[in-house]
Amino acid sequence: MPSSYAPTLLPPPLRQDLSLRSLETLSARTAALDLSVLVLYDYQHVPAQALRTLAEQLNLLGDAGWDFAGFCTAPEARQRALLKEAVALHRLKGTRYALQRALDLMGVKSRLTEWWQTEPPAQPHTFVVDLLLSASDSGPLSPERADALLRLVHFWKPARSRFRARVAVELARHEHMAGVLRPAATLRADLRVRSRHQARVQPRSAAVLRPAQRFALTLLPLRSTS
Repeated sequence: MPSSYAPTLLPPPLRQDLSLRSLETLSARTAALDLSVLVLYDYQHVPAQALRTLAEQLNLLGDAGWDFAGFCTAPEARQRALLKEAVALHRLKGTRYALQRALDLMGVKSRLTEWWQTEPPAQPHTFVVDLLLSASDSGPLSPERADALLRLVHFWKPARSRFRARVAVELARHEHMAGVLRPAATLRADLRVRSRHQARVQPRSAAVLRPAQRFALTLLPLRSTS
């Protein structure tokens, strides 16, 4: 009877015990199961269909950057990057670092100028944020995309602070040139909180680049990569 079982690791005195041999065989079958599908918090390899559920669990849906990631060239990669740093960002929410890091994860270059950094100093607890959308990961600056970007800033900024945003789109049209739309599109938003969970952000204007649209373009030389 014992010969019908796989080779055993049981000591000789216990090898004739069929109950232990059966338990050993069952354990071997369990060890052969693929458990990778259960590793939900391996954000780099978890199945794509689980990302939204994880984002809801970590409070990343909507304004935190999930909406804006949907406008990126590779939205899934941006969402996975946001998930990987969600806990660290929420611990520091309301700080300059959390805001700039969230923008970095979305591929947005940013420069923050706080009220005490201007001459003369501006109104306390205000700041200006310059946002540059990269050419490799940016499409038209539609009102919907601008709205998602402003909501991202509002989500991670200090709760008591008010801000103005200046947005520009980098246009890579030549190997050694980069285009910057000037003046940068200025988006005005009503940031008064309308509900407990979300502020209503209303872009008053946005720049949408179309072939027939006229705009001023300044070409800035870049360093050669050769």
